[in-house]
Amino acid sequence: MKLFKNNIRLTLGNLALIATCSVFSIFAGCQEEANDYAPQQPAIDGFVFADDVAPANLVAHWDFENTTKEKKSGMEGVATNISYAEGIKGNAYKGSSNGFVTYATTPGTNLKDLNSFTTTLWIKTDRHTGGAQAVFMLPRTSDFWGNLFFTIEGNSTTDDKMLVKTHFGGQWAEFTNDLRINGIYGKWTHFAFSYDAATSKYTMYVNGTALTIPVSMSDRKNGTAPLGNITMTDASRFIIGGFQQQLGTPWGTPDSWMLPYTGMLDEMRIYNKALAATEVGAIYKLEAKGR
Repeated sequence: MKLFKNNIRLTLGNLALIATCSVFSIFAGCQEEANDYAPQQPAIDGFVFADDVAPANLVAHWDFENTTKEKKSGMEGVATNISYAEGIKGNAYKGSSNGFVTYATTPGTNLKDLNSFTTTLWIKTDRHTGGAQAVFMLPRTSDFWGNLFFTIEGNSTTDDKMLVKTHFGGQWAEFTNDLRINGIYGKWTHFAFSYDAATSKYTMYVNGTALTIPVSMSDRKNGTAPLGNITMTDASRFIIGGFQQQLGTPWGTPDSWMLPYTGMLDEMRIYNKALAATEVGAIYKLEAKGR
């Protein structure tokens, strides 16, 4: 009973302190004491918010809160036939059959200097037929293919398996046949893919979990030697929701199979290192909670 009464007194005292501070909020010291009683968000894998994960290594971030602005550089893109809708965290990019966002120069910081990287993003997209839809691309002016991109292939079958491809510094990782991602059409799904120059290893994560992939895909080679650093060659501009050919010169016009991304996209991040599995898992769990 004594402990119960003491708890009541403590609670009433805290309420009185908070009430007093709300009346006399001009006193900074009192405000700081009141904030001590504010509820704290529980940490997940050592992080409270997704922004707390490797902030020094984050080189580009789009949150799509009714804007095309890349948050690290503050650069605004030029939007064509896109809109915004409710996303996994706030609002999200919503594409269309002729929609994309273009950037006149490379947004973010040091995208051109990536040797290792991790890209994380949420997508929600329905099955499409025909060619490939490009979710984003860091272009390369001297080549048909861009430096870094993520595409979704068309699916004219009745199965529920999505064929995705990633490309980075001249390296392909194609999730074909038995590697296709099952059961994610029409659902918010978190993808992350990374390359670690120190180990020459590629990893793909879906909803915070690393996929089991063949050694031929995970272990990257330059001939018989480990690949080491990748290079973003002649990197220029940036596009969300399309191929670099949608940018026109010097790439010309898109081939008929090069389709804009018609789905939704949210919380896209690019880091200049291969994040640890726990860091990728934390980003997934935190963003899924709106954090």
